Parts: sequence; structure tokens; C-alpha cells
Amino acid sequence: YLPEGEWMRWNRPDEVHRGPVTLRDYPVPLAELPVFLRAGAIIPQWPSMLHVEERAVEQIEFLIWPSDRSSFDLYEDDGVTRDYQRGRSATTRITAERFPGGVQVRFHPRQGAFEIGPREHRLRLLRTEAETVTLDGVELSRCADLESLSASAAGWCIEAGGAITQIKYRSEGRGEVIAVFEAGAEPLISGAAAVHPQPQRAGQPIQFYLPDAPGAEITLLDAAGRRCSVLRADRDGKATWSGLRDDGAALPAGVYLYLARGPRGPLRGKITLLP
Repeated sequence: YLPEGEWMRWNRPDEVHRGPVTLRDYPVPLAELPVFLRAGAIIPQWPSMLHVEERAVEQIEFLIWPSDRSSFDLYEDDGVTRDYQRGRSATTRITAERFPGGVQVRFHPRQGAFEIGPREHRLRLLRTEAETVTLDGVELSRCADLESLSASAAGWCIEAGGAITQIKYRSEGRGEVIAVFEAGAEPLISGAAAVHPQPQRAGQPIQFYLPDAPGAEITLLDAAGRRCSVLRADRDGKATWSGLRDDGAALPAGVYLYLARGPRGPLRGKITLLP
């Protein structure tokens, strides 16, 4: 029995069930235990070890199925002593969010007194086929396959068979944002009729006109993939952005990305704010 939500068979991204549902006469080999992931899952995986003191953890793999917005708090201590009772522990909040045309994964700054050195992060994003990946606004290089990715200090690739994007980088624990833009996203209509004026000074209003996407939600992101504001187009496909964050804070000059979803799929483009 699978409760409400979407469920995927572990490491089989093409097999998805929508709950609540009871899977009757489900074929499973005797040597295999079926495990299902719920949409939005964020699952950290440690290296295989016999005990926690065998060696330092220098790599963590995160299995993530992005869906709307989800979060996970990664708790760590030495695993041996009772020092955690005196505050020697660390917690890292991880959030994953799917937006029109892509995915954002944020590792918030690590909190706590337990010291952890730099280590490698491996992200496996299920049901996600990237076209571009950025780390804190800097584009990562695409590798041909997993072997090339393993030999690189940082980068990403599509696993054989597709539908899974794997990303590798070194984390210092101070917080980072990974933005994934998927293949197939179409640019919004170009020209002054779509977004004007462009460029525009920061803090001044910008008009959107999406005649092919009336009522669409428009998400604005900064260069690091962080969400700044969300708009809703009217029945004519028109919307106005104040040039501010949703909380009213001013945004610095720079390049921003806008994303929407039209009848043919995700739409996206860029906005330039001047000083």
C-alpha cells in the first residue's frame, strides 16, 4: 500500500505510482526488497563502512527527487561520545524546489559546534535532465559520463539511460545554491512586446507580456538560482514587476532569470537591471 502522493521504485525513475494505491500481484524477485521513494525525497547516503570510526567521511551522496518544495535537516555528531549533549553537533538544512524549467537545491550554512572539514558532495537528481547547471551562479562543466565526472574536481553529467542528473562539487559547509535548468525549456517571446523596458534601472517597474501564457506564474531568480519574486500574469498574459524582492527589499544591479510555464512547456529569459 502506498499513501497519497507520487512514489518511485528505488533507482527506477521510469516507474512511478500515484497513491493512495495498493499494488496487487506486484512482481518482485525473492532476492530483492522493493523500496519506494516519495516525491520530494532528500536522502543522504554515507560511504559503506563497518563502523563510524573506520574512516573520515569525505564524500556524501544525496538522492533527491525534486517536486514542488521539500526540505531535510542533516544532523551529525561524532557518533561515539556523549559530546552531543554538550552541544557538539551540527545541522545542515537542505531544500529542493522544482520551478518551471528547472530545479534549485540549496544547502544552508551548517549550524553547530561539531567541526566538519570540506568534503565532496554528489547529487543525484531523479527524473531531471539538465541542460545547464550552476553552483552559486557559476556554470559547471558538463562531463561525458560518470567516469569523466569521477575524474573531475567538479561538474555534472546525465547518467546512462537518462532521467537522472548527477552533480559533483566540493562543499565547505558555508552554504551553496545549485540551480539546474532542464533541456527543452523555450525562451520567452523576444522583443519589447514581451518584457520592457530592457535594460531597466533597479527598483523601477518592468512590464511582462506573455500572450501565449495567460494566467501563468512568473518566477524571478538571481544569478545563483535564488528566488527573488513570484508574479501572476492576468488573463491577457500581462504582469508588472516592481524590480523588488517579494519582501520589498531592493535588488542590486545585475542579470536575472525569469521563468514561466506556457501551453507548450517551460518558458524562460533574462532581465538586466542597471545601477
